[in-house]
Amino acid sequence: MGDPRPSNLAALKEKFEDFDLEEVYDKVEKVRVNLKARNFVVQFGPHKAKIAFDLDTDEIKDLQAWTNDEECPIRWM
Repeated sequence: MGDPRPSNLAALKEKFEDFDLEEVYDKVEKVRVNLKARNFVVQFGPHKAKIAFDLDTDEIKDLQAWTNDEECPIRWM
C-alpha cells in the first residue's frame, strides 16, 4: 500500500539552501565538523547547487516525488 500521508513538497523545497552562497557553505561546514547533522542531501546541476540537512523520514520519502528539478537534476544523499 502507498503512503497515506500527503507529501509536502513545498515545505521540503524550502529546506534546500543555495550551496553556492558562502554563508550556507560555512553553516554546513560547522554542522559537518561537529557531526551534528543526521543526514544531508545535495542537489546540483551544471550551474547551481543546493543543500538540505536533518531531513526526517517523511521528507526523505517526499524526495521520491520531487523528480523534476531542471536546475538541479542530480541528487546525492
